[in-house]
Amino acid sequence: MKKRYLFKIAGIEFTTYRLIMTVFFSAVTIWGVNNYLYKEKAFEDSAETTGIVTYLQNSKGVRVSLYSYIRYDYQVDGQKFEGSQKSEEGLNPIIGDCIKITYSITDPIVSKINFSAGVVKCE
Repeated sequence: MKKRYLFKIAGIEFTTYRLIMTVFFSAVTIWGVNNYLYKEKAFEDSAETTGIVTYLQNSKGVRVSLYSYIRYDYQVDGQKFEGSQKSEEGLNPIIGDCIKITYSITDPIVSKINFSAGVVKCE
C-alpha cells in the first residue's frame, strides 16, 4: 500500500498541499500581526497635520459612497508623503478637500485619517 502523505503529526496527515498551505497561512498571519503591532507602537509618539484628498476609489469626486477608499497627500518637515485608508461614516470629502492626518513622528510614512475632525480648512 502506497503512503499518500509526507508525515503525520498528532493524527493529522500532511500532504504536500496541506503543508504548503499551512506554512503560507501561518506566514500571512504572522506578517499581519507584526504589521498591526508596528503601527500601534508607531502611533505612541504622533502628531497632526493637514492632508489633501487626491483620489477617491469608485467615485468621480462629486459624491463619495459610504465607506469609500481615500488616498491623500501630506507633508512633514518639507517631505511629501502619500497615504490611503478606508473611509468611515460621516466623512464625505471630494478631491481637493483638506482632512486632518495623524502621523507617527518616528516613522512619518505611518499615518491615519482623523475622522472626528472631518473636512477642515486648507492652510
